Amino acid sequence: CLAFGFECDDGWFSLLDEALQAMTDLNIPIQIDQVKEKFGGLRIYYHDGDERVDSIIKIAEEKASKTCERCGLPGEIKKIKNWYTCICPKCEKKHLKEDK
Repeated sequence: CLAFGFECDDGWFSLLDEALQAMTDLNIPIQIDQVKEKFGGLRIYYHDGDERVDSIIKIAEEKASKTCERCGLPGEIKKIKNWYTCICPKCEKKHLKEDK
């Protein structure tokens, strides 16, 4: 049960799929409570699990910090209009154009 659901854009879905599959493969009980973007980075909140789950989540968070949250291409964390996001140059240009 995800009380808050997934609160991130499509660009991170493949990273999440990979991480969740790796956790499933551990065959141990894990409860994912929330998945979201915070300060441009991926956050996965959970309980149960062990240090292997911590490692899987750390890897996913590191990958997300270099992956555009919108499209999945390589990106970097930038502050745009007082909001941190991990974004690629193409999506940043599109985002700034949409705001005009």
